Amino acid sequence: MEDNQFSSSLARCYGVTMRAGASDTEEIQPTELPDSEAARGKPGSLWILWIILVPLFYVLSIGPAQRLAAMPGINPDILIVIYAPLRFVADNCPPIKSVLRWYVDLWMP
Repeated sequence: MEDNQFSSSLARCYGVTMRAGASDTEEIQPTELPDSEAARGKPGSLWILWIILVPLFYVLSIGPAQRLAAMPGINPDILIVIYAPLRFVADNCPPIKSVLRWYVDLWMP
């Protein structure tokens, strides 16, 4: 009984339908998921993803960039320009500054 409930839950997660009384060896037919088809048709959903990921990667890249700047032979001037907006925010918001300092310290040798 419990095994059948697990199979039913697993089938729902993957978007398939099991007939009542069907055994695990019978073929399972996939069902249409209207939400996934509707989401693929919306061009705005991709832009929302980019709007979230690009700033996230920008903020998270300050750690590796700081490590690169600490290496001999690397000119840190370009990094100072690239991360000036983040530095401005950190200088004007002490909680963000402390979190960024902690994060950058994780990357330093």
